[in-house]
Amino acid sequence: MTSPFNREHLVAQGVMPKAILLTATQSRVLEFVREYRRRNQMPPTQAEIQQHFGWASPNAVTDHLKALERKGAIRIGANKARAIFDLETV
Repeated sequence: MTSPFNREHLVAQGVMPKAILLTATQSRVLEFVREYRRRNQMPPTQAEIQQHFGWASPNAVTDHLKALERKGAIRIGANKARAIFDLETV
């Protein structure tokens, strides 16, 4: 059975489009999240994303993650540091 958060399931239900158009920075953030998860068996924290990209403000991370969530690439869980779910892999 497919997870209800799986991207394929959401596309089949008509909740999410098949193609996702991302900016270059959003693509780099998404790839970092995926690679971090592959290496560490857990997603990065927002602070780890901020440090990796050298951004001065944590708001930059929040903005990019929210954009990725709006576009259907990830889901962000509430009140947890590592609650970033890649919809391609769940």
